[in-house]
Amino acid sequence: MALNDTSNPDIISSTLYYNIGQTYTRQKLYNDASTWFHRSLAACNHPKDSSSLLALKTLHCLGYCNHRLGNDDKASMYYKRALLLVSEMDLGSSVHLAASLNCVGVLHFNSQINNNTELAMEMFRESLNIYRSMTNMNRSNKVAIATVLNNIGRVYYLQSKFQESLDVYEESLRSRREILGSDSVDVAATVYNIGQTCHQIGRLDESLSYYKEFLRIASSVMPMDSGSKDMALVLKGIAEIYQEKSDLNMALFYFSRALELQKNFDNIYSTDVATTLNKLGNICYEMKNFTTAMSHYKKGLEIERKVLPANHPHTIITLVNIAHIHKQLGEHENALTAYMAACKMQMTAFGRESLSVAETLSSIGLMQYHIHFFDLAKKCFGESLRIRSKILGRDHRDVAILWYNIATIHFETGEDDIAVEMYKETLRVERKALGDDHPDVVLTLQHLGQVHQQMGQINEALRYFNEALNIELKLSRNRTQDSNKSGSMARLLNLLGNVYLQLGKTVDMMKCYAEASRIYEANQRPGETLVIAGYNFYGLSKTNPSCAAVA
Repeated sequence: MALNDTSNPDIISSTLYYNIGQTYTRQKLYNDASTWFHRSLAACNHPKDSSSLLALKTLHCLGYCNHRLGNDDKASMYYKRALLLVSEMDLGSSVHLAASLNCVGVLHFNSQINNNTELAMEMFRESLNIYRSMTNMNRSNKVAIATVLNNIGRVYYLQSKFQESLDVYEESLRSRREILGSDSVDVAATVYNIGQTCHQIGRLDESLSYYKEFLRIASSVMPMDSGSKDMALVLKGIAEIYQEKSDLNMALFYFSRALELQKNFDNIYSTDVATTLNKLGNICYEMKNFTTAMSHYKKGLEIERKVLPANHPHTIITLVNIAHIHKQLGEHENALTAYMAACKMQMTAFGRESLSVAETLSSIGLMQYHIHFFDLAKKCFGESLRIRSKILGRDHRDVAILWYNIATIHFETGEDDIAVEMYKETLRVERKALGDDHPDVVLTLQHLGQVHQQMGQINEALRYFNEALNIELKLSRNRTQDSNKSGSMARLLNLLGNVYLQLGKTVDMMKCYAEASRIYEANQRPGETLVIAGYNFYGLSKTNPSCAAVA
């Protein structure tokens, strides 16, 4: 601030203190700046003269410094004092009122306790109207208008009004580029905001372009090794876009860059680092690089256990992901240990009757089945069935899967009568949930046929196999050829051939065997070949997701 009034010693002191405070502010030394602004304010003791304007500016500076230091309650106090002083000075339509309104709006927007986006929007709009009504549209006012527009865009974004947000951001960006040039930090901020908004509405290529423009600008003013949180955030955004575009190699590259940057500026034990490690784990999981995925998840779990409260959902998800990888690697006992630990945490965090608990109980049952703990597996599947039936209803597909799993264990342990009843319940739920002509229905009919065949009830077996084959034929007419589905057809024909063999119907037997052999030979899938008499094709349905959950 220029020293225009040299007749008043207090004004001289106040102005010098103010300028020293501004110098510390430019160096981001906000505590030191606040000390000098307080001295400036104490010297401004002559209201309604030139000291009033100086006091107003000093109050704004104190509000800003406290906001940057995270003291928003104090910042709000100073901004409100500034608004009161504007009123006392009769500056109702001035740039000073517009600036104060914008500052208070920012505080309402950022408040962790009383976040009020509607009130913030009201203040931003009033500030914008005042700025636009001014006849003297100088550079400073144009910069301020662009800033307020950017703030309005942010409110729209948080309200999920993405098109309105994009319109306002683009107006702000045009102004900032015109006034500040293409390489301004403020331009970079709005470029990032537009990129984020485009990402939300699925305009991925545009979002990618804006994110990369942000990196170009930011790297010219803050080198990559200086550790910018904003740059790490953008790198993660770029990685997520590549992941959505199924370019996993590029996604892995940008998540890795984001992690390295985070390690430069952040404590290694931070939630941001843990989240990025989880993202890297997800990508490696999708790429079937399970060993590397496990390494990322374990590092993330170590951090989450240190920085997050006990039984936090993120920690649970990471633990479940680790269990999934053990399952994929065939390490069933390690998977069982991890699933059980996750289930215990879920019961505490979400309650014993939650779907999360039911899902993990299914996974525990599956691991116990693989380790041949059949009784324990049945208990876990049964408890999962009880919870899912209660929450989802008796006729939900997930309920059918559990009936199927329990029936299959009874089938495998020789409890054929129980298996039949449970497969019949599976069939009832599947038809209710999925319709009569669904691949799951085909599979369950096949299993019912196998149980009856094993019990010596050949005509019943024949009836179920034929019903399954008729549905499979109907499904095959409505889809392109696919080896997995052709494999299903071949297995049914193989099973029918075995039944006809038992019945001595050699002509029907040979027709089935010949067609099954033709399909197997055409597909040339490892392990799939014609099996004469009594080969069981049953097995538990895996209810776990095919790729890891995302924190």
